[in-house]
Amino acid sequence: MTTPRLSVKDLHVQFPVRSGHRKQTLRAVDGVSVDLKPSEILGIVGESGCGKSTLARVIAGLTEPAHGSVELDGRPLPPRRTVQEQRAIQMVFQDPGASLNPRLTVGAVLTELLHRHGIVDRARERERAEDLLRRVGLPARAYDARPRQLSGGQRQRVGIARALAVEPRLIVADEAVAALDVSVQAAILNLFADLRVSLALSMVFISHDLSAVQAICDRVAVMYLGKIVEVGSVDELFSAPGHPYTRALLAASPSLEETAAVAPPLTGEPPSPLRVPNGCRFHPRCPLAVEKCHIAEPQWEMQGEHRTACHRAWEVDDVTAAGARHPRGIALNP
Repeated sequence: MTTPRLSVKDLHVQFPVRSGHRKQTLRAVDGVSVDLKPSEILGIVGESGCGKSTLARVIAGLTEPAHGSVELDGRPLPPRRTVQEQRAIQMVFQDPGASLNPRLTVGAVLTELLHRHGIVDRARERERAEDLLRRVGLPARAYDARPRQLSGGQRQRVGIARALAVEPRLIVADEAVAALDVSVQAAILNLFADLRVSLALSMVFISHDLSAVQAICDRVAVMYLGKIVEVGSVDELFSAPGHPYTRALLAASPSLEETAAVAPPLTGEPPSPLRVPNGCRFHPRCPLAVEKCHIAEPQWEMQGEHRTACHRAWEVDDVTAAGARHPRGIALNP
């Protein structure tokens, strides 16, 4: 069996919160386990506040977990990572403008990294930086530009070049196309797909945009209130979702098909991570909830490698039957 490129095991992330005179614990990530294969792109989806970005920061070594482990190529990564371990996993952030120093030229951003990590000799730093720019679809003249002189898509390409500069094995893209126009999103998704092939990169692609996830990912993990509730291949999850929450997310995604059936939208807001419901944490909003859902936390139900944490996995009634459909996809280059 191939060793996973990334293995997250029973990860818990908690933050202390003071409410008046009371101290409470916010459970941002609550027992997440997931694997990523070499050269695979894993999508992580869910509503805002479900823990996606916190999980991303733990994987990248920017946030320490309260419990659990992160392994890279079978080797556990310590909470405080060495420079080499930091290089192996790089992040691409949502706002490329905020993640780039406005006082530095693009060339200075890249050569500083190359010099600090000793990637190439000092005399070859500019050549290497210009190679990185060309790899992400920017002309060599972008070397002398400052971030404010670039468009949003160009700044995101610089952010990707910066991540690639230290030769990582894994990229974590946290809402990396959310702030871009649709046409620019497609170009960046094409770039990610090309880099996966040309550099044998693995990627965790975090997004609330199911069309982008469907376009680029091999597998998808669905998060709700700090937990993963469903994992499957893109084809399996989009054609036959097993969890009512996944069906609701798919139904809420925009569609160009006028005849597409639509499941009822989710009602209410997700419960506070300070007050996680007993049993299945989705039951207050679930149209299929029964008494057992209020009491017992669901275990994984399996259909091959497609798994769902739901007492009524793959059950569909007249109310929710419309939930399984493909959302509008982003067209990528052949």
